[in-house]
Amino acid sequence: MSRRMRFLVAIATLTVAILGIAFVVYFFPKDRPLVTNFQECVNAGYKVLNTTPRRCEIRKGLAIVEQIPNECSGITFEQFKLQEAPWTGIPAAVDFSTYDVPAEYRQTLIEGAKTGPNFAGRYTVVENGCGAKCDVILDAKTGRIIVYDVNSIYGVRFQKDSALMIINPPAQMSSGLTPEEKRGLSTTYYKFENASLLTVCESPVR
Repeated sequence: MSRRMRFLVAIATLTVAILGIAFVVYFFPKDRPLVTNFQECVNAGYKVLNTTPRRCEIRKGLAIVEQIPNECSGITFEQFKLQEAPWTGIPAAVDFSTYDVPAEYRQTLIEGAKTGPNFAGRYTVVENGCGAKCDVILDAKTGRIIVYDVNSIYGVRFQKDSALMIINPPAQMSSGLTPEEKRGLSTTYYKFENASLLTVCESPVR
C-alpha cells in the first residue's frame, strides 16, 4: 500500500471515529452514563422492552438489542434453583379477569390450577391450557394468569424448585428428524423472573 493510500485510510478511520463519538454524545441522555452493551444499558436504568430478544431503549428509535447465546450446553435446572422453599398454600381459583381465555380452554385451566405449584416455587404450568402444545403459567397464590401462550413443538420441561424452563428439550425430540423438520427448530432456555420468561439461550437443532 502506498504512503498516500495509507494516509487516506488513516483519515477515513479517524473521520469514522469522530462521527461515532459525535453520534454517541448527541443521542445519549446527558444525565446518564454512556453504555456500550445491553447489560450496561439495564444497569444504567434505561427502559427494557419485553420483546424477543429484549431491547434496552435509550431513547425512542435508539435501543441496544440483547445478544442471545446459541451455545447452550451445560445449562441445568440446578443453576436456576430457587433460594426459598416452594409455596405450600391452598391454590387459588383461576382469575379470568387477567386474561380473556376462550370458553373451550377454561375448564382445563380450572382443573389444572387445583394441582398447585409445579414451577418456580409458586406457579402452576397447565399443559394444553390454550390449545395443543400450548401451556399456561398461573400464579398459584393469586390465581392470576401470568403467561398465557407458552408454545412448543416438542413440549416443555420445568421443575418446582427451579426458575428454568426449557422449550423443545432435546430429550423429547425424535432422533430421526429430517433436515426439513430441523429447519427453524430450536431449543430455548428461559429464566422465569419478575413474572416474565427471559431468554437465557437458544440453540438451533442440528
